[in-house]
Amino acid sequence: MRYSLRSIDDEDLDWLYELNKKSFREIVIRQFGTWDEAFQRQSFYANRDSAVSGRIVVNAETRIGVVLLQPKDAYDWESGSSDNLPRS
Repeated sequence: MRYSLRSIDDEDLDWLYELNKKSFREIVIRQFGTWDEAFQRQSFYANRDSAVSGRIVVNAETRIGVVLLQPKDAYDWESGSSDNLPRS
């Protein structure tokens, strides 16, 4: 398998939301008892921070995950998030 990284485009946002939902829905329900779709969607789009640098993980032209990095200081970065599609 050959993997590559590419920049996140505006066209990826809906896909990223669905990936976020697949990654965190069960955890949110376990912690808070419910998944409020309207709240989660609004929060996801409102919190897209331009300071976060991300890359879409691609395999054979198919998006399979994302890696997000946040600047820590002038020279360091820290991982903000890493999500992958579950295997079918």
